[in-house]
Amino acid sequence: MNATQQFSAWGTYQDNTRSQITSGVVWTSDSPDVTITAGGLATAQIVTSAAATITGSAQGLNGTATVNVIGDVTSMSVSPTTATVTVNAPGVAFTFTGSPGPPTYITVGNGGTLTITPSNSDFTCTVGTDAKGNPAEVCQAITNASTGSPYTITMSYPTPSGGTATASAKANISGT
Repeated sequence: MNATQQFSAWGTYQDNTRSQITSGVVWTSDSPDVTITAGGLATAQIVTSAAATITGSAQGLNGTATVNVIGDVTSMSVSPTTATVTVNAPGVAFTFTGSPGPPTYITVGNGGTLTITPSNSDFTCTVGTDAKGNPAEVCQAITNASTGSPYTITMSYPTPSGGTATASAKANISGT
């Protein structure tokens, strides 16, 4: 699935008139995930989210704009919804799945925002894979992790309509 955005360059002249510059503009993108044609049409292959700075240059002057690419996710689920994470043991993979996608699997590596509550350094999640080899957040508890209340792991991802899709899971902590 490709997404496009048309860019244009405008100039303000000494007499304060303003008009679109239609020739002599060189367009560039600072991201390999977003390409731009000589006519200013930016194209992103939506596989993961990306951001790019688009620069238009003409007659020694530059103008820039930022384009943010997001996937076609309107809802999200997580598996498992509840798991027990043992202190100082290998982590548990929580797989966040976006629908309809792309991306199919959401992690902090492709535009997701992960929130852990309560927040402390004794319970952490990093991008890894689940048992099926799918991208996931692998969560671990270290020595001082609280074995009382469970941790809540929430993933958020922007939707095309400007909202946010979210899914949450609970991680119960057990001692060694």
